[in-house]
Amino acid sequence: MTPPYFDPHARRGGAVETAIRLRAERSFRASSFGAAIVSDPAWDMLLDLRIAAGRGMPLRAEKACLELAGWPSRARCIRMLQGQGLVSGSPRETLAPDSMLRLTPKGMERMDAHLAALG
Repeated sequence: MTPPYFDPHARRGGAVETAIRLRAERSFRASSFGAAIVSDPAWDMLLDLRIAAGRGMPLRAEKACLELAGWPSRARCIRMLQGQGLVSGSPRETLAPDSMLRLTPKGMERMDAHLAALG
């Protein structure tokens, strides 16, 4: 079975490939133990955003971290990441499901450093 975030164009050993592998491992753990046990929505959202950045696209807010049930939970997580300066998109007060999100330069730098260390 192909992992849900498989990207045949990912550079071997690169940040995007590591993010894709971590997302696939999380999905596998969730299927083995249940989503509640392996839930880490902010991290999952950062991985989703790094994968989207590697593909050269923003990520719709409604598609970020689908493990979170419902828009209010997703919006809360996005606002927290925006407050940390890791994610950009719509201003915090106008965040909507169709908002386009990206990692900030700070978010990209920190994700790449962390993913490189895991490599």
